Amino acid sequence: VDCGVGGYYYAMNEHGDLAGETERSSDPEAPWDWKASLILPEDTDGDGYPDRWFRDANSDGVNDLRITLGNLGVVGPNEPSSAYDINNHGEAVGMSGLDNVARNHGFVWDGVVMHDLGALFYETFSTQADAINDDGVVLGGGGGVPAEPPEPPEEFADLGHQHFIVAPVYVDGVRTWYLDADGDDLNDLMQPLGAGFSRASCLDEAGRVPGVDSRGPVLLTPLDTDEDEYPDTCFRDENADGLNDLATVLPAPTGYTWMEFHAINENGWIVGSWDDSRGVRYAALWRPLASGAYEFVDLGGVSRCVEALARDINDDNVIVGWGRTRKGAFKSVLWVDGVQQSLNDQVDPGERTLLWPIAINNRGEIAMSTDNGPVVLVPVP
Repeated sequence: VDCGVGGYYYAMNEHGDLAGETERSSDPEAPWDWKASLILPEDTDGDGYPDRWFRDANSDGVNDLRITLGNLGVVGPNEPSSAYDINNHGEAVGMSGLDNVARNHGFVWDGVVMHDLGALFYETFSTQADAINDDGVVLGGGGGVPAEPPEPPEEFADLGHQHFIVAPVYVDGVRTWYLDADGDDLNDLMQPLGAGFSRASCLDEAGRVPGVDSRGPVLLTPLDTDEDEYPDTCFRDENADGLNDLATVLPAPTGYTWMEFHAINENGWIVGSWDDSRGVRYAALWRPLASGAYEFVDLGGVSRCVEALARDINDDNVIVGWGRTRKGAFKSVLWVDGVQQSLNDQVDPGERTLLWPIAINNRGEIAMSTDNGPVVLVPVP
């Protein structure tokens, strides 16, 4: 299904809404001129499911179903913004440039207003928001070192990069993701996940976050100590070793040199990739056992490709990913019940070239990047 030309998209929810950014400017005077955008599909036949992602009523070539979110109030051609995730309530997260690209802040779009997530540790700390679950809990990260950094808590002494979680609160009946009670221009709701916790880009409805620390791959499970259904404790270090006690170690393949996580579903299945000592990249799965422990499943490579990656997984445990050949061509694949299938062989892309899958939802709809904007693959009954 056509979504119109141009733009880059990174996520899709259960309603088929896409989150991403407008096409990037070709103007050499405005090389950073792109804006966060959403594509909100329509249900034209009234069956409760979206079936149209592109409408152009005035024939101007622009998708009427695409809305541009803009940025955090800054004006100028070089303040970009991007949306990286969207939950099933239509709340989107991403980043917006500030100060002519010198820094950026994460944001939450609540369907009407773009909320600035602000900074962590110091005012010039750049942030971005990478994921949001259906409770509105946000995972993000950021970094940057000021000329005169303040002294943070000892366990967060590494200012190079920090991941954080923000759980929304209500103030006078209004939901917000930003509080600054002491007036220090920092977001009191940002909860750091600890120095050395890295490569985190996804979270589930329980707020669990896969990532990497000095022990290897880990799964962080934050605590809800006041039982309000929102995480309020994201870091604990009782033995003062600098590691987050709330993160448990996940199994890993022998000899890995790099590892990334891209999605976690409601069954706790995690997908991503790992590199061996030669730099070859393979698709990966971490699957929970009945005991509560995890097992590592090497999904392997893709035929005639030099690297492979698992990009997303739905709640039926169907995985989408891709491989890349030596010449830079992409091959899109599915893993169904552990068996790899070629996605390219199952669809006719028309005049476009399929590149890689972005996301898969529980209806089996797959958002894809092509050489000229996104498309959505809708399964045939």
